Amino acid sequence: MLANLRCWSAIGGITVLAILLSLVRYTPPRLTPEVVDNPQIVQTSRAVWLARQLRDPAVQAPEMPNALRWRLLPPVVGHALGLSVPVFLLLPAAGAVLLLGVTTRLAQRVTQSWPAVFFTAIIAATSSAFFVATGWLAQFDAFYLLALLGVAFAERALVIGLLCALGPWCDERFLLALPVCLLVRGVRRGGIYRDMIWPVALGLLPYLACRGWAVLRHEPSVAAQLRMQQEGYGRYLSQELLGWWMGFRAGWVLVLSALVALWREQRLLTILALVAGIGGTTLLAWDVSRSAAILWPCLVYGTWRLHQAWPVQAWKILGVLALLNLLLPACHVVDTMQIPIRSHPATLLDVQALRDALEQVARAAP
Repeated sequence: MLANLRCWSAIGGITVLAILLSLVRYTPPRLTPEVVDNPQIVQTSRAVWLARQLRDPAVQAPEMPNALRWRLLPPVVGHALGLSVPVFLLLPAAGAVLLLGVTTRLAQRVTQSWPAVFFTAIIAATSSAFFVATGWLAQFDAFYLLALLGVAFAERALVIGLLCALGPWCDERFLLALPVCLLVRGVRRGGIYRDMIWPVALGLLPYLACRGWAVLRHEPSVAAQLRMQQEGYGRYLSQELLGWWMGFRAGWVLVLSALVALWREQRLLTILALVAGIGGTTLLAWDVSRSAAILWPCLVYGTWRLHQAWPVQAWKILGVLALLNLLLPACHVVDTMQIPIRSHPATLLDVQALRDALEQVARAAP
């Protein structure tokens, strides 16, 4: 028990240190009431609508962002728990901390090397998923990414079925990334796929049934989203390569090593899974760097493969990748915009500005 306590304490300490390094190097933008009140700023534009969903999860309006109409799990849970708007809007950052903690634990489980674990945590903390969770309001991406990690690495079928039941209600990107996660799971376990058919199918059934019923009732969100995307394809397709790069930057070495391992085992399935994931996000989303996070389980699996291939040198390679991620420039790529992520550590201490911004959101939601 003492050894387990020490292990978990070390994982927690490494996670916190990696987060602090990331926040100092890539400080989230300062939130002010003026910024929050500007609907043109993508980092905050959905916060007021999510606050309205928190107070009434069934709220619908023509001007409501299409992406929020079916991401009902966070506001429903927040409403059931009676959370205030400011507390609710801090949950994405808490989810990011949990995501990094789980990632760190998975790295430790295989490598058993604390330097390798530390550098993996830094790579994860300097990726787009962490930047979005800490720098944007009302983005619960960390929770669907946690569900994807569970599908790829959990052992119990019941857990996987539950995660499949919850994940899509946080973000439909869960469905687009699910084939890659199942492939990671199958290859990691020696090609065992059939044991996942029923847990995954039963878990997804409620969400797919609801969305299918909505389509039959001519619910307009999907069609409206596709029309909006179609109007912008010519603009944002030129940003795809930069956007995907900004998802992981040097961490792509780990992601690509995982994809190569999958390719060697299951070529056709790897192609189909990537077409579903990358092609689907390209069609449905133009916040490209944010969408690249769907391959987060490959980041973890790539760490495993690296350690298996070079157990002695792995921590050094991870150290180089972590250092590169701390040195390389970062930005959010949304449509044609490139929003730089810079270092302004002094703003981290401005707690009052954050409090004022969150209260502004609460006042703006009727």
